[in-house]
Formats: sequence, C-alpha cells, structure tokens
Amino acid sequence: MSMLEAREQNVVEAINKRSVRLAVVGCGYVGLPTAVLFANAGFQVVAIDVKPELVNAINSGVSPLKEPGLSELVSRNVRAGRLKATLSYEAITQSDAVIISVQTPLNNSRKPKLSYLMKALKELGKNLKRDIIIVVSSTIPPGTMNERVKPTLE
Repeated sequence: MSMLEAREQNVVEAINKRSVRLAVVGCGYVGLPTAVLFANAGFQVVAIDVKPELVNAINSGVSPLKEPGLSELVSRNVRAGRLKATLSYEAITQSDAVIISVQTPLNNSRKPKLSYLMKALKELGKNLKRDIIIVVSSTIPPGTMNERVKPTLE
C-alpha cells in the first residue's frame, strides 16, 4: 500500500515507527541538512545529487558543506546506515516520499531560474513507479506547482 492509499492513522503510525523511506534531491545548504536531520531522527534517507564529489563525500561520512556540527551528523548517520547518497534517481523507486531541494537562483531579470528544478522533475518523473509524496522545498514563484511541476510529473 502506498502512502497515498494509507489512511491517516496508518501514515502517522509509519512516521512514528520511522518506516517511511525518504529521498532528498539536492545536497546543497538546504537539502543536505534536511536529509541529515531526517536520518538523525531515525528515518532511512537517500540523498540524490548530480555532483559526484558531493555524493562521494557524504558516503565517506564527511559533509561537503561547512556548517557547524554537520560533518559529525553526516558521519554518525552514514555509519548507522540511515543515510546514503547517490547520483541515481532510481533510488526514488524505493522511497515513500521525496523532498526536492534544488537551487533556484535569480536570473538577470531577478526571476527564479527553474532549469535545475525542471531537470530534477524530469529525472524524478522517469523513475516514479508508484504513488509517492512529493514536496518541493525550493523557492518557486506562485503558479509553478500547477503550471510546471504537475504537468512535468504527469
């Protein structure tokens, strides 16, 4: 049974038992701490990124970001088997929920550049095998969910 088919009580129970498997797309200053904190709370988390050096650092138990305490948490959760990183979006097929946290820098017109988000969504869409909860934590303008995100995934 997928998370979307489960009743509210079952979802709460799965969260309380830490049996929900998460994927976090983007290992930057928002995505990696998000992945690490969910792993530290007891969830199985796979972090997905396009940069091999980030993936290798995380899997070696080292934070590629300079944030106080983050390397220790990365190391602890990699050793505990709760956190791993990959370049492959295929990891999504084993996840119950995905948090997309890719950069949306401003272009010269001061509008968010959505190309990183759209690339992530296309890769995500190729690997959706069943119902899954998708959260976009990237900063996006109003209307993006209905006009860009939803059509790309459907």
